Amino acid sequence: MAERGYGFLGWNTRFRGAEAHFLLDHALAEIGVGVRWLRETAGVERVRAAGELGRRSLMAAYQSQGG
Repeated sequence: MAERGYGFLGWNTRFRGAEAHFLLDHALAEIGVGVRWLRETAGVERVRAAGELGRRSLMAAYQSQGG
């Protein structure tokens, strides 16, 4: 897939185990940092974000923001 220009971002929130301190805006910004790194540093053309359990909705929220 990488040879075809696809990148995959494996991401885990830093709030794991401390969900009471979770801030959606911060989590979305952190995903954005990873996506920018894939595009700008790794040279990836297309990024597909996916997640398991609660992270699916987090990745959907990121993508709905234009990510």
